[in-house]
Amino acid sequence: MKKLYKLLALSPLFLVGFNANAQCATGESELYLTTSGGIFASEKWVDISTDTLSGGTIIWDQDAGSGGGGTYGTGSGLLTNQAFCVTNGATYFVNTYDAYADGWDGTTYAITDASGTNIADNGGVSPDDGTDNDTGGSFESRTVEIETSESFSYTPAACPVPTNLAVSNITSTGADIAWTTGGATAWNIEYGPAGYTPGSGTMLTNVTNPFTLSSLSPNMPYDVYVQDSCGQGDVSLWVMTNFMTLPNMHSFPLTEDFEDSTLFFENESSSDTPWVLTTSLAHTGTQSAFNGYGSSENNILHETGILDLSTTSVPVLEFWH
Repeated sequence: MKKLYKLLALSPLFLVGFNANAQCATGESELYLTTSGGIFASEKWVDISTDTLSGGTIIWDQDAGSGGGGTYGTGSGLLTNQAFCVTNGATYFVNTYDAYADGWDGTTYAITDASGTNIADNGGVSPDDGTDNDTGGSFESRTVEIETSESFSYTPAACPVPTNLAVSNITSTGADIAWTTGGATAWNIEYGPAGYTPGSGTMLTNVTNPFTLSSLSPNMPYDVYVQDSCGQGDVSLWVMTNFMTLPNMHSFPLTEDFEDSTLFFENESSSDTPWVLTTSLAHTGTQSAFNGYGSSENNILHETGILDLSTTSVPVLEFWH
């Protein structure tokens, strides 16, 4: 039989009800093959190869499925949204066979992606090379009973980045992250202390939008990255924002005697001058705390963090200076 080779034109076709997820690897996409119509469905058989049948490697066939290697003719019949994997951007050939010298008898095929978009078909015309040399109704050999070997390739649309990344409801140990998706239904998040090297932070996969980060450290700056996960290993570029958790909440009443250490006061940021303990300015205890630079030129700001005043209606601040 003579083989025909042609690049297929695309046309709209929408199919649902996918069959047997192929579990594709990173850099691959899952496509779906449907054969329909015609007569004598039991005489129809399909495989998919990396080149024309005479020189290519079979990556899927109607008997063994992914990887090929099945027995020619076994599992014959029509297919509905049969899943198989292809490397993105590579060229493949869909090979159609008929076990009897009468062609495909009106049978058509179509290949679609997960969205139902048509990738390749035979234009609604039964593939038949017009040369039917097989001698009987059984499956004899691929080389005798092939009808066509037609090329196709698939490159998924680029996964768009999420936008409007925002942080809200910040507490001392958590924060809510929300964004506008580029089109995905699952997302990846990576976060860590401000300035961390991407790839070394805490990675969360297949998260929802919005998402709550938890178990964070109080009074700590964080960088957080988000990316769309469009499926089949296709992900967007990362987008980043940053925030700072609140200091710990302290219960009321609060007493700070500045002996030995400071229990509640924290530097507002790393640029603030730290507390220094000395005995030279003792009040009633053994030590007193003051700023170690001892100059009026220094800007000093120390905070207690959040005070929980729920137990009193008239809060009072008292201090010695």
